[in-house]
Amino acid sequence: MPEKSDRCHVCGREGPLSFEHIPPRSMGNNQGARSYRGVDIIKRAGVFDASAKDGVRFTKMRRGIGVQALCGSCNSYFGTHYVREYTGCMRELGAHFVQHPPADDAPSIHLSGGNVNVLAFFKHAVSNFCSTTPYGTMLDCREFLLDKESNDFPSRYRLYMFAVPDSDSVMITTGWMVLYYANGGSVTLAHVATFPVGFTLVDVDASDFIPPYLGCDITPMASRKWGDCPEFALDLPLMTLDKMLPVPRAGKEGARERNEGGPACA
Repeated sequence: MPEKSDRCHVCGREGPLSFEHIPPRSMGNNQGARSYRGVDIIKRAGVFDASAKDGVRFTKMRRGIGVQALCGSCNSYFGTHYVREYTGCMRELGAHFVQHPPADDAPSIHLSGGNVNVLAFFKHAVSNFCSTTPYGTMLDCREFLLDKESNDFPSRYRLYMFAVPDSDSVMITTGWMVLYYANGGSVTLAHVATFPVGFTLVDVDASDFIPPYLGCDITPMASRKWGDCPEFALDLPLMTLDKMLPVPRAGKEGARERNEGGPACA
């Protein structure tokens, strides 16, 4: 049951908000969990290391991992139209990791298929970012998300996807991060990553530098027609989540070489 009144992060209406499970509850995300703040880990350990949680304060999440940010109507709409496609893909990929663990020196995993409504999959990923970023910052996605056939994904965003082979890994940033680089550039982004995949959403309009290690750019999925299940190929870099940001498991040099050749996305 909704527990408080506020504004829905997608439609903007004020009223009771429901709990949005990330990943979906149907994927087993219905058990108690602990939520740690990155700033608290840094204060305790001196650096951000997700394994350094001893003595760090946490918040108990009794219903699983998620946030209270969507009205019941929006949550129901997404559950009806998008969640099934998303969870089907995640279960298949998760089973693949369990049955065929990637080699320690493997830089990426190759996926191909065609039995996926890619627009539904993409919209579910975007809805998670609407839930986890502050109210009002992604209201421009309202039409795109609440009309399942809409291709009106705002041009200010790019969505990247990567693989997370560690079954215990979780990284959900509850807000936008601004990263500054030695070249003077900066990028504004957010992360939602849980086994077996993660996503990085970049606000291009608020950035003047795009790092080359974000993953496979899947933004073109937003232009597909509803119900299209095209043949696709994805080379998803294998990332680790034990630091402040998702980092290529094989190291930056390998990531740079893959980026120069371009991700195999179709």
